[in-house]
Amino acid sequence: MSAGSAPAGGIDPGAEAALRESGLEASGPAQRVQDLDLSAFDLIVTLCAQEESCPWLPPALSRRVLHIPFEDPSRLGADTPQSVRNEAFRHLMIELGAFCLTLPETLEKIHAAEDMRRS
Repeated sequence: MSAGSAPAGGIDPGAEAALRESGLEASGPAQRVQDLDLSAFDLIVTLCAQEESCPWLPPALSRRVLHIPFEDPSRLGADTPQSVRNEAFRHLMIELGAFCLTLPETLEKIHAAEDMRRS
């Protein structure tokens, strides 16, 4: 599931192209985080590069939130050529793929650190 603090409503053509090249398909419009039942999620991963652009999440969820800052290619200026935007989204897909591969190890380290703090 994908959601944002202020989704623009449509999928950026660069994002859609990068997803398609990776064998993935975007479905439906992005949702606003504020409209989701966040208690239904075991893990919430925020990807916003600037903390101030991340959605506000209730403090009670802090143990289930993992913040990983990624630059958002959709924030490139309107005068940025589409080819440059597309390449930025391809690069982001590579970064996200690498992040996903290391996610289990990252979560193990987080849990181990929490266990050490409790003991």
